[in-house]
Amino acid sequence: MPQFICQVCEEAFSLPNAALDKYPGWEPKYCQKHSPNKRKTKVAGAKKRASGGPATGVFTDGGARPNPGRGGWGFVWVEENEIISEKHGSESKTTNNRMELTALVEAYRALPADASVPVFTDSKLCAPTARSHFSSSFVRNLATNA
Repeated sequence: MPQFICQVCEEAFSLPNAALDKYPGWEPKYCQKHSPNKRKTKVAGAKKRASGGPATGVFTDGGARPNPGRGGWGFVWVEENEIISEKHGSESKTTNNRMELTALVEAYRALPADASVPVFTDSKLCAPTARSHFSSSFVRNLATNA
C-alpha cells in the first residue's frame, strides 16, 4: 500500500488500493484522525451533551441505524470541564439498546472503583440503570468481569 504523510501530525499513513482506485490521482493530505471529513462518532454526541452542560460527569451515547444495523457508542468523562477519558466503538450488526448499554459499561470500566460521578444519557434503557444503585453495581460488575 502507498504511504502518505499527514499535514497535521506529520505521521505516515496508508490507504487500501481499493480506496485509492475510486479516486484516480487523489493524494490524501490527512490521516484518519485529522481528516476534516471523518465520520462523526457517538463520542461526538456525548461531547455535545457535555458542552454547555454540567462541568462534571460521564456522558454516554449509542445507537444503530437502521435498528438493527450498523451502530456506534461513545462516552466522555469530564471533571471540572476537563476531559479525563473518552472512548468510542462500532459494530456492523447491532441494536440501539446494545450500543447504549455498551457505552454505559465502557464508561464504568474507565472509572476508578471508588468514583462517584453523575452519569448522563439520553437512553430510556440506560437512564434508569444509571440511577439505580443496584443496577449501577450490576453494570460495574459487568464492566469488571466482561
